[in-house]
Amino acid sequence: MAKAIPTDPAWSKKALKVINIELGSIQGTLGEGFKRAILQIASLEVENLDLSRTIDTALKFFNKHHVNVQEIKSLQNDKKGTLDLVDFAAHEIYKVRYIKGVLWLYNCGIAKDLVPPNAHVVRFLDECGYPGFEWSKEMPEDWQMFTPACNKMCDVAKQVENELKREITPKQAQAAVWYLQTCRGLLPRGYRKQLTPLLLIDFLKSWKWSIRTLNDRLGDVEQLESLAANLKTFL
Repeated sequence: MAKAIPTDPAWSKKALKVINIELGSIQGTLGEGFKRAILQIASLEVENLDLSRTIDTALKFFNKHHVNVQEIKSLQNDKKGTLDLVDFAAHEIYKVRYIKGVLWLYNCGIAKDLVPPNAHVVRFLDECGYPGFEWSKEMPEDWQMFTPACNKMCDVAKQVENELKREITPKQAQAAVWYLQTCRGLLPRGYRKQLTPLLLIDFLKSWKWSIRTLNDRLGDVEQLESLAANLKTFL
């Protein structure tokens, strides 16, 4: 089965042809800049055979660890088993590592006690004054930040839980961070720090949007430019 996965330049050439067709069709469309950036990144990964190597090693990983629906369900309340699976994925699947490993398990409905050690989380923890999350030039490797980020976001979740008097998981806490930092990323540099968590909530209330509405707009590349303009006007 593993041999059927395309890992050769011929497959990459076919994929690049599709990407180039898409690049040629987006001129003048909504969100053109965002679309072009995404497609160019995808093009580079396909051209370098990165994507095909990820597919190939992911299939081998799934077969080796017998990953299927039942296996995922069995890890629902197994924190150690979930952590072990993330560790294996981070070391065995090409270019996945801890950030994508945790996000994958989120999509499977598990890993509520883990957080991806991405720039959003690390920068948020740095802003909150947690030691060890500041960096001078380049963000540390995700394996260096994984355990500290999980531990500190657990602390953040407990603080929010005490304030709201309801259960909050680290996964939910990082989701809130993701919404905040992603919205900040849409703004010009001088406006980003002005968008606080409370102001983002006020923004949602002013538009009568739910979190689901915000999520849908952030996930629609054609909506990003108008969302950025609305955020800037609000501030």
